[in-house]
Amino acid sequence: VVKVLKPGVADVLDVDLTFLTSAAKVLEFLNPRFSRVSLVDVLSDIRKSMLEEVDFTKEAQNMKDFELYLKSQGIASATSPFVYTTASSKKVMTMERLKGAPLVDLKSIREITSEDPEAVLINALNVWLGSVLL
Repeated sequence: VVKVLKPGVADVLDVDLTFLTSAAKVLEFLNPRFSRVSLVDVLSDIRKSMLEEVDFTKEAQNMKDFELYLKSQGIASATSPFVYTTASSKKVMTMERLKGAPLVDLKSIREITSEDPEAVLINALNVWLGSVLL
C-alpha cells in the first residue's frame, strides 16, 4: 500500500485549525464561560494531533511503537502493517497491506474469522486501550 499526502493538504489543515483556535480565543474573550471548558486548549491539542497525522514519518513511528507494544505484551492476536521505511517519507508511506474488517461491521468480521465477533471487538478495544495507556 502506498499512502500519498495530496499537495496542499497540510497547509489547508494548518490554516483551518489556526482559524478555529483563533475563533475559540475570541469566544473565550466574549464569553468567559467557554474558558471553563478550556476550548482553546482542547483545540490546540486537536491541532497538534491532526498536524501529526499529515506527517507520515510520525505515523510510521507510531505503527512501529504499536508493534513493539504488542511484542512486549506478548499479544499475538493483533498486528500492525510493516512499513517500508526506505520507500517512505514525510509525504509518502509504503506499507504492507493487511486485510480486515471494520470493527462495527459484525457481519464482515464473521466472514473473516471463526471467532465470536463481539469477542474480537472487545479484544481489539482492549489492545488499543492498553497501547494508549502505556
